[in-house]
Amino acid sequence: MVNSIESKVKHWYLLLIFGLISIALGIVVFATPVQTFLVLSVFFSWAFMIAGLLEAIYSIANRDHLSSWGWYLALGILTFILGLQLIMNPSESVMVLAFYIGFWLLFRSMMYISSSLDLKRMNSSNWGWVMFFGIVGVIFSNLLLWNPLITSIAFSIYIGCGLISLGIVQIVLSFSVKKIKNNLF
Repeated sequence: MVNSIESKVKHWYLLLIFGLISIALGIVVFATPVQTFLVLSVFFSWAFMIAGLLEAIYSIANRDHLSSWGWYLALGILTFILGLQLIMNPSESVMVLAFYIGFWLLFRSMMYISSSLDLKRMNSSNWGWVMFFGIVGVIFSNLLLWNPLITSIAFSIYIGCGLISLGIVQIVLSFSVKKIKNNLF
């Protein structure tokens, strides 16, 4: 049975793109802490839609190699639908944005913790970093879910840290997968 890391080899650059998008969004959050609470729904609506679309494409492109490609496809579709819902209801979305982002970061971070174990089994030297940033993402997501009514500045800091952590883990994972690809071919 092919594990999830081996299946990511084919389109490793999608992980890199998603990581760069996550870091860029994190930087935007830090640059506009007061305004962030009001404008985050627009940024995250599009980010969720793009990330969901990329993940759906990734899962379909790797369906022959990824044993759990259906879960990746389902998560991509759900992420896309959340983004669409945020775009269609921006005033309501601001009220529940912390929950959306908190659960999204939690599930993504848990996926990367699992991927780090796959990297460890493949003897990748970067598995510890993927694990570390996956755990950091879980911590930040739990902070968001624990107190969703925090001030806009604290909200921005937690989201910015979570997004940058998620972006870093994606980039580290993408280069680890690229190195595995180079060693396999």
